[in-house]
Amino acid sequence: ERFEALFRIYDEQTTFQMFKSFRRVRISFGTAEAASRARIELHDTEFNGQPLKLFFAQVQNGGEDVDKAYLAPPQPVKQFLISPPASPPVGWSQSEDATPVINYDLLCAVAKLGP
Repeated sequence: ERFEALFRIYDEQTTFQMFKSFRRVRISFGTAEAASRARIELHDTEFNGQPLKLFFAQVQNGGEDVDKAYLAPPQPVKQFLISPPASPPVGWSQSEDATPVINYDLLCAVAKLGP
């Protein structure tokens, strides 16, 4: 409660996520200005005998900017060539096997050969 009170001075809507195994806390402020003021004023201050180390996290915003940061998946035409689906695509039909060519003269000659 004392720890949270340090940061609630800057923004009443502040949320806290405790990561005890990492000995870290993620603090989310409602505005960037509140986060900036808190970092400027509280960085390297002591709390329970330990200095506070405050860092900004990169915010991931959904939208067009994020979509442009990654490669787009290939068009559906190419996806079939990369990884075929579990069932054939629409309009696909199996080709008929050609009739096998049997050379009876060759079979006869091989049969006449002896050990």
